[in-house]
Amino acid sequence: MMPNSNSKSELWFTRLELENWRQYLGKHQIDFSTDAEKHLTVVHAENSVGKTTMLNAIKWCLYGKVPEFDNKKILVTDRSDKKICKVRLNFKYGQVEYTALRVYEQKYQTSKLNLAKIDKNSRSQKPESNPDAVINNILPSELSNYFLFAGE
Repeated sequence: MMPNSNSKSELWFTRLELENWRQYLGKHQIDFSTDAEKHLTVVHAENSVGKTTMLNAIKWCLYGKVPEFDNKKILVTDRSDKKICKVRLNFKYGQVEYTALRVYEQKYQTSKLNLAKIDKNSRSQKPESNPDAVINNILPSELSNYFLFAGE
């Protein structure tokens, strides 16, 4: 997928949804600003309440890897009866809207990524046949730490 040379190929995160991800029990969501004049979203909270965990959720959703921990058993909050977690990231790349959903089943220790284009008019979704390739074309995994920096 190559962007049209006449269109801007900017990447904008629009929404992050977490379900039973790490310490986030149940469903949680954050909508990011996409206003061209006010395009900054600030996440401010005390230490150890989940700011870095949200950033790790974005990385995990897109690439299936979280560098800060390797034990997949801790992906699902231990306070949930369901042993499944989900992270959805909605984003725009140029003029195209996407929704990425990664689901992890603790029982099988497997995760699956689904990526779909969202039709602007009907809001219907068209699944991408090779989601990893599309994401890596937009933001290569080896560059993700420069854009998704987790640090103090």
